[in-house]
Parts: sequence; structure tokens; C-alpha cells
Amino acid sequence: MPIQFREEFRCSPEVLWLHLEEPELQKQWMKGLLSNRATSPAPTRVGSTFEMQIQEGRKVSTYQGTMTAWEPPRRMALTMQGGCFGPKAKMAVSYRLEALGPNTTALDYSCGLEQAGAVMRFFMLLFGWMAKMQARSFFKTLRKLVEKS
Repeated sequence: MPIQFREEFRCSPEVLWLHLEEPELQKQWMKGLLSNRATSPAPTRVGSTFEMQIQEGRKVSTYQGTMTAWEPPRRMALTMQGGCFGPKAKMAVSYRLEALGPNTTALDYSCGLEQAGAVMRFFMLLFGWMAKMQARSFFKTLRKLVEKS
């Protein structure tokens, strides 16, 4: 069951996009993100790969990711695997940006597990609300950053 919601930000799509795709800016709103580095040649496009290191409690987890959609500054989608998901599960994340006015942007966010085993699907049902709360917390911090830019 994917997590989906829509948030509005008082900024242009270009400002919001920059904070979503730039690794150094991601660290400012994604709690626990230690690094996000490209593992394929620039420029970023569909099929580009990256590696993220995320502090999860006392442990640093490594995730491998692949861009599945790349349409700056409107749409970005990716899959990630590794870390706490294990080798078989993939997390799919999607960001869609829509200009609502000269200085207002809507962000449609979606996140869910693909190819997950029964245990991981059960885990996501139990803790899906926690993941949604974490995402909302991330976007609250993101809002503060982009709206002062």
C-alpha cells in the first residue's frame, strides 16, 4: 500500500526541484542522509544510478538507486533497494511538481514497496503510518528551506 499525499509550497517549481535533486540540499531536509552520490556519468537522466548512505538509529545503511523518471522541474521517480529493505524489496518514490501560481507549487508524493516478500509487506502495513509521519516531517523542514529561498 503506497503512501501518497499532496503538499503546497510557496516557491517556484524550479526552487523546489533544486532542493529535491541536489544532494547537499537534500541533507538539509532528509534527516539521517549522510551522502547521496552519483554512480553513473552525468547528466542525470532515466537510468542514472546513485548510492545513498542513511543513518538509521545506530547503523549506517547503504541504498542503491535508479532514476525511473527525470523531467526537470516537473517529475522525478526512482527506485531504491538495500539497507533495511533487504536484497529483494525495492522502494519506489515519485515526486510530481505542479505550478499553481507565480509563487506556489504543489508536490504530489508517492512512496511504496515493490517486489517485497510477505514479511516486508506485513511490516509496511504495520508501520506505514510511521513512514508517512516521517515523510511529512521531512516536507515540513523542506517547506521552511524553500520558502525562505
